[in-house]
Amino acid sequence: MGITNIISFIKSFLFSNETRSKITFNILWRIGDKVIRLGMSLFVFTWIARFLGTEQFGMWSIAFAFITFFNALAALGVDDIASRDMVNEPARVSEILGSIFMMKIVGGGLVCLFAGVSILFVYPNEPVVHTLVLILAAGTIFQAFNAVDSFYVAVVQAKYSIIARNIAYLLVSFVMIILLITEKLTVSQIAFLTVFETLFAGILLIIFYQKVFDSVKKWRISIPYCKELLKQSWPLILSGFVVEIFLRIDQVMIGNLLGNSEAGIYYAAVRISEIWYFLPFILAKTVFPNLIETRKKDINLLKERYLKLFRMMNILTISCSLAITFCSGFIIRLLYGEAYSEAATILAIHIWAGVFSFIAMLGDTYYLIERLQRLYFFRMLFGACLNVALNFLLIPKFGIIGAAMGILITHFFVSYFIELLHKKTRILFLLKTKSFLFFLK
Repeated sequence: MGITNIISFIKSFLFSNETRSKITFNILWRIGDKVIRLGMSLFVFTWIARFLGTEQFGMWSIAFAFITFFNALAALGVDDIASRDMVNEPARVSEILGSIFMMKIVGGGLVCLFAGVSILFVYPNEPVVHTLVLILAAGTIFQAFNAVDSFYVAVVQAKYSIIARNIAYLLVSFVMIILLITEKLTVSQIAFLTVFETLFAGILLIIFYQKVFDSVKKWRISIPYCKELLKQSWPLILSGFVVEIFLRIDQVMIGNLLGNSEAGIYYAAVRISEIWYFLPFILAKTVFPNLIETRKKDINLLKERYLKLFRMMNILTISCSLAITFCSGFIIRLLYGEAYSEAATILAIHIWAGVFSFIAMLGDTYYLIERLQRLYFFRMLFGACLNVALNFLLIPKFGIIGAAMGILITHFFVSYFIELLHKKTRILFLLKTKSFLFFLK
């Protein structure tokens, strides 16, 4: 199913006439954003991987994976909750934005502290990795500007966020290309440029908000609202932490158990496998406000829309996973060269995790709509524990192939099967199961 089919599906089946134009326009902006990024990132990312070699590229992958563990602390799990509140209470936008902006600055400061200290214990003899983690950790403070992105999600105006991020991304990519051409690019420079991209994009987000919507001077901090946000979001903070553990712990454990070079080879495959994960993310972000409104009116219609979303994603992921499995060797050799040839098998296994991950990303909005954050947390905690256990079991025996097998098994249980076990989430399990049975209406 191509992009045109996806858009047609959304227009024809998911939304009323009043919302079709706005939703479709928003999706087109987000897809356009990702197409630009994918084209540039494939070019720059694979060039960087070839230039650095598996050892240094492995160090970068370990540092990048490690800092993502702490991103939930910087984000504080408030983005989707804030978007929901701005949809339901538009008069409080200035209060909501001012509050989450302040909270994210505090969260970024905590990340700098926790990540900087913990990396010394996890990788005591890797000074390059220490430096990379410290640089990337400092950049999480600038993620406070993402508060504005929550507003754009609520008002379904993705274009401003996309323009800001793409200007910053293209500028940083251009600088990296110059450094690659002159053969002066180092892993530390990559980290600094990554932080600069976040800062510059954030500044542009603020400028656009000022010009088009309202003044940031009207933002105000509400301590009661901050407390209410934390009360609702703490399961999401913990969930975000454990989600990143079960998604990225394999890279860190490979570095510890097998070495930096193996971590680099594994990350090369994972980056290709996950490159299309923007599709369910875009769809979930775009339809989230409409799903909230649908829930208020008709629970049966909400179920019907989730089934159609799941089925659409299954058609896409299963067909693409089959194609990539058969072409994995060619893809890896074309993009990375023979030095990364081991990554082909990893790609052929890891790509199938997307079948379960895609429907999970769409289904996760249901947890927010029904306020099931605690269940979401325990589900993610189970996934983190399962993936760590599988990595300890499979990596020593099968190497990086074992890590790929572990993440696939984990996704099956966490993204699909576990929802059978609780009465409040069983509807998601049934809808997902039905979505695999394409012959059922």
